[in-house]
Amino acid sequence: YGNNGTIYGPTCVDGKVGKALYTDGTGKYITCNKDALNINSNNFSGIAWIKVLGDGSNNTNGIMNGKAFRFYFRNNNTNLAVQMTLNGNFYGGGEVNNVNYSRGNWVLFSFTYNGSYISFYQDGNKLGIVNAAGTLSFDRDCQMGSIQGSTYNLNGIIDEVRIYNRALSDQEIKALYDSTK
Repeated sequence: YGNNGTIYGPTCVDGKVGKALYTDGTGKYITCNKDALNINSNNFSGIAWIKVLGDGSNNTNGIMNGKAFRFYFRNNNTNLAVQMTLNGNFYGGGEVNNVNYSRGNWVLFSFTYNGSYISFYQDGNKLGIVNAAGTLSFDRDCQMGSIQGSTYNLNGIIDEVRIYNRALSDQEIKALYDSTK
């Protein structure tokens, strides 16, 4: 709300809720200035409705990144991962393996970070928790549909992207899914 971005190629299509943006995996993404996000603590959450259309053959498909994190698929879209800049170093973060979903269907993927660990969610259900303690460094602009500009791009549709400046609870993640499923 109130955070406007710049569109580099995605097209507007019907989404999960109203309109969404389609990225075809060829360098199209949306960006907004890192200072527009009010994430200045070690607690935040990211959430997005995604319809994966590609096969993940480039091995990494970006959902979003911003200020201090990257949220993306790895290993032919079977692993969901978050990387963060902690204690001044780009940290591996963590990932959950063997994420099951049907390509071409809408899925709500989300994560929370509370300063000590990352929790991963799919359709409101927790997939796993990974330890990741440290102090965040805020040094990147926000991007959606990519994690590095024109590389590691999502081939799919992204809708209802939200970044919160706190770690949402399990119940809040579930409520967000239930309110838009």
